Amino acid sequence: MSAAWLLVSSSVLLGLVTVTVAAPWHDDGSPANAVLGIGSLRYGNRKEHM
Repeated sequence: MSAAWLLVSSSVLLGLVTVTVAAPWHDDGSPANAVLGIGSLRYGNRKEHM
């Protein structure tokens, strides 16, 4: 049981780190934008405002 919990918590932590590292370069439709699907939510309209 503890092994499964460790796997889940490390997976969640890795996801948070990935989002934190990748978030600053979501502004131009980068590959991480497509992979994580976050840029469209946070920066989807940025090109229209520039």
